[in-house]
Amino acid sequence: MKNNSQIFPGKILLFGEYSVIHGGNGVAIPFPAVYAQWKNSNVLDYKLISFLEYLERNHTSFSVISIEKLKTLIGEVKNGLQLYSTIPFGAGLGSSGSLCAAVYSKVKKDTSVTSPMLRNDFRIMENYFHGSSSGLDPLVSFLNAPVQSNGDIITQVKLSLDANHLKAYVYNTKLPRETKPLVQWYTEARMEETFRTKSNKLERINNEIIQTLLEDNLVFEKIAELSALQFEIFKPLIPEIMRPVWERLLSYRGAKMKLCGAGGGGSYLLLVDSRFPFPTEIISISECIAV
Repeated sequence: MKNNSQIFPGKILLFGEYSVIHGGNGVAIPFPAVYAQWKNSNVLDYKLISFLEYLERNHTSFSVISIEKLKTLIGEVKNGLQLYSTIPFGAGLGSSGSLCAAVYSKVKKDTSVTSPMLRNDFRIMENYFHGSSSGLDPLVSFLNAPVQSNGDIITQVKLSLDANHLKAYVYNTKLPRETKPLVQWYTEARMEETFRTKSNKLERINNEIIQTLLEDNLVFEKIAELSALQFEIFKPLIPEIMRPVWERLLSYRGAKMKLCGAGGGGSYLLLVDSRFPFPTEIISISECIAV
């Protein structure tokens, strides 16, 4: 059994919630504070075995999965190989993405792999968990690098939060959530013209933020626009305990809250202009994890 020491980090979707599902622009970064790693164990992981058997049944759909390596991995897992993870499930930090990346590292063919191949395989793998996946989460974990996704174009990018006077913090509500019904809510909501118009506006703001972020020229006021519009159109997905905090931050000049993934429970992302103090009167820094 090889590569058991490799770490597969969690991920944070900095920008691009939901828009990446229908080919919009998104940027995600590794979050190594939480991770997954293969370890030997005496405990059988039946959920992992079920996932691997799903891959086995659908192996012809994948670009570069080796059925022989997959069968070997199934045998190893049944003999006690376990994927240990510190990533909280349902927190929007890439628990299923790191699982897909870790499995892929074991079962991919010994051949060169293009980004479209990777994304195709990761989409199909993560569809098992979410019903509809962009494939971005597993890609970030597998490459352990920031990734920009824009339609079918995937680019490994370099970005600096510091150069953009930006600090990011993860706030975990510790509330359970399931991604699949949230994605379904969004898909159905986009069928309504008013919601779709606002969603398209959100996507335009998102695209502008990503472009300036990668140019080290981010304007924090654009994050303020994004936060306000997310709060308006995604309010049904924001837990009641989060709404007062988010709403107070809307009028705070140097810090804004945004989704960190699908919404619901799980994690949210606090973005702070580093030229301003942390908003301790609104949220405790001890409840946040710096990115």
